[in-house]
Amino acid sequence: MIKNWISKNSIISPILTYYSVAMILLIPVLAFAWATDDRLVMGINAWIKPLKFTLSGLLYALTLLALPRYLSPTPRRTKLVLDISGMMLAIEMVLIYVQAFRARPSHFNAETLEDLLIFNAMAIGISVFWAMNLVLMIWFMRQKTGDDLLKRGVIWGFISALSGMLVGFLMSIPSEMQLAALQSGQQIALMGSHTVGAPDGGTGLPFLNWSITFGDLRVAHFIGIHAIQILPLFAIWMSERELMARIEAMRKINLAGIGYLALFSLSVWQALKQESITQPSTETLWILGLWLVGIMFTWWFIGQKTPRLQVQNNKNHTHTFIQ
Repeated sequence: MIKNWISKNSIISPILTYYSVAMILLIPVLAFAWATDDRLVMGINAWIKPLKFTLSGLLYALTLLALPRYLSPTPRRTKLVLDISGMMLAIEMVLIYVQAFRARPSHFNAETLEDLLIFNAMAIGISVFWAMNLVLMIWFMRQKTGDDLLKRGVIWGFISALSGMLVGFLMSIPSEMQLAALQSGQQIALMGSHTVGAPDGGTGLPFLNWSITFGDLRVAHFIGIHAIQILPLFAIWMSERELMARIEAMRKINLAGIGYLALFSLSVWQALKQESITQPSTETLWILGLWLVGIMFTWWFIGQKTPRLQVQNNKNHTHTFIQ
């Protein structure tokens, strides 16, 4: 079964396939390192971050491997884009593992020349990865065949995922405290941060380590990136609804995409106002409540305004893609 999966997906992208296999094999190794190595980086175990990135990267890679069967560009073009994506992910992970082994911060580290070169290499790699995802999104937008519902879900997923990746570049901007230190002639160890309002390394949620006292851009980063799984799955669910008109399903997929992007934007705004996800202000709660009410009302309104005569069995329309 595993050999068949590797063989099948190697045709699509051998690099992304073997990257996925490597990540699966490394998960127990990293978990063991976490349990046995008590060295700390920024106040947390050195191997927690590599494990988190391995899990997230694996999920994203498996998602990318599933997409080409729904695309019409030539296999060579698709394979090239996915192979480049796989190489960039692999480079990112190797550098994160190297820094964990050295018990050094992998991101924003400017303490030594070696640390700075590693961080810059990671930044270049993820920039190329972002560009490859943009290419895939454009291909889906230009797609003329296949299930329009799933295609729309994938497009919305890419929009939020690309936005989520951009938050990573936002993290790289030096904080006010770092800029003040630079202007005073001090040499700083970190250039950029994910915590807003305080230095990185404070008290955070278990495993995720998102700050529980200040704003944390990693929340928005996570929400945005994993839209690439959530919104296509939602579109598949909508396409399987037998008693729903396709125009209603399309409108609700658009609602989900817009609503998800709004939630992502709210998480960015909350972090930038130095507010922890665990300590939302009254203002944030009001906005979140209005967001939820707006989603629920629009969902109901779409259902009420869709002509019942247009209802048809969606199963006859799903998953008819170019192989």
